Amino acid sequence: DWKALVELKWQTSLAKAKAAVAASPSSGEPWMRLGFLAVEFKRYEEAKDYFVKARSDPKTSASALNNLGNLAFIRGDMESALSDFSQASEKDPSDAQIHLNLARLYLKQGKAQKASAAYEKAVGLDKSLREQYPDVSSLTP
Repeated sequence: DWKALVELKWQTSLAKAKAAVAASPSSGEPWMRLGFLAVEFKRYEEAKDYFVKARSDPKTSASALNNLGNLAFIRGDMESALSDFSQASEKDPSDAQIHLNLARLYLKQGKAQKASAAYEKAVGLDKSLREQYPDVSSLTP
């Protein structure tokens, strides 16, 4: 049965990822991998818990906050998404993806001027984004 196979794959992958956490518990990297794995299996609440743990490592803090913002955005919690994305951009102002996520959020909120400013910041940091997203209206909120 398909559900049983998916669950078996989840459990197997989870055991390997948790072994990496046990080998390096203070590092945010294994927690980030656990978070991405949980997202892949659509286990968003578990992913949130893993990204929260990754947030405490300065090396992964901005990425963890960005991913927490993505999860909040998916849930429709725009206030939390804005808080997470804003904190992420303070920790790593050179991460174009964070600014792109802020642009998507502002676009969804109907804040066109803020969306445009965040979009311009993102493409200023990573010119290749303009190929994928020619203008701010091409972002799908």
